[in-house]
Amino acid sequence: MDIVIAAGVESMTRVPMGTPSVLAAKAGLGNYRSPGIEKHYPNIVFSEFTGAEMMRKITASRGELAEHDVRIMLLDAGLL
Repeated sequence: MDIVIAAGVESMTRVPMGTPSVLAAKAGLGNYRSPGIEKHYPNIVFSEFTGAEMMRKITASRGELAEHDVRIMLLDAGLL
């Protein structure tokens, strides 16, 4: 029997919030929003908090989320 153990540590205390997207924009590499996302959600700032709030609006149990495509549920709820 083979066993694989993986672990990792991430320390973000020295990296200000939003740095990755800001640095890419300043370097002329664009931003993380595609034209399609910008069309559907103009001027929105996506974050893990925005995503959690969108998920909160879906009335689904943990089991339902595990069984179904979350994207379809977001579409049905009018969030995408």
